[in-house]
Amino acid sequence: ENVCREGLTTKLSMGEATEEIDKVRILNVMIENMDNLDDESALERLKVNDTNNEKYKEDLSFYTPGDNALRCDLALKAISVALSLECQSPDNFFGHNLFEIIAND
Repeated sequence: ENVCREGLTTKLSMGEATEEIDKVRILNVMIENMDNLDDESALERLKVNDTNNEKYKEDLSFYTPGDNALRCDLALKAISVALSLECQSPDNFFGHNLFEIIAND
């Protein structure tokens, strides 16, 4: 249950890395900043979470498709579990509508 709750709301950009530089490089790959993988500005924008910042909005436009794809994959796998549990259904699987999650991908 906890895996489903967490997985269906996962944001890849919020993941943790053993070393901060690893997270910096992962974020830069996600936003396709291949020229300078050590540029910490994406991480700084993520920490500030200023949705009025145009560059941060652009970053989010890169993060969202990956988040949606991961959630969709998990939702597809969870449908069979939802159908096998008496108290769950695909449209209310621990509070998540699996069909909506899949449709967002």
